[in-house]
Amino acid sequence: MVDKFQEVVESAQQISTAAQEQTKGARQVAASIGSIDHMVRTTVEDLKGLRHILEEYQGIAAELAQILNDSSATRG
Repeated sequence: MVDKFQEVVESAQQISTAAQEQTKGARQVAASIGSIDHMVRTTVEDLKGLRHILEEYQGIAAELAQILNDSSATRG
């Protein structure tokens, strides 16, 4: 009877250790997901800023093209 009780105690300890390891692994995964989420959000914000800058350059290029067209039309 004592042997069986000892086996149950050892099994419970093994289960407890395994559960602790799984919890530790789950926390590491959650932390990694949090880091990835932060990087993705930062990248999205950076891309929005880049898009805004490119739109400004596109507007400037259109204005320059119009100036050049107007200039060549008056010369020609």
